[in-house]
Amino acid sequence: MKSSPKKERFDVLLTPGKTEIRKKEAAKKRERTLGWYYLGLVGEIGFVIALPIVAGVLAGVYIDKWLGTKPTATILLLLIGIGISFIGFFNVIGEIIHKKT
Repeated sequence: MKSSPKKERFDVLLTPGKTEIRKKEAAKKRERTLGWYYLGLVGEIGFVIALPIVAGVLAGVYIDKWLGTKPTATILLLLIGIGISFIGFFNVIGEIIHKKT
């Protein structure tokens, strides 16, 4: 007995127009998925930049109140937070570049 081809293959062989429809549907789905992907990247980059800076400032304000050194710890931890943000930003961008190629 011969094995019958799968229904999908049979449809594609009989009606070549369906192939174009499937390609268009796949392209639309990919566009929708890419939109969410890029939105996620923007959010990830935002968190990587903002979180260390805000955490550094908040920790610096707390330490300044505790030790009585008004701007010293805040400025120091702000600069450390900015440095950590740069490192995180370049790591995320590096991951994006390596994923694309």
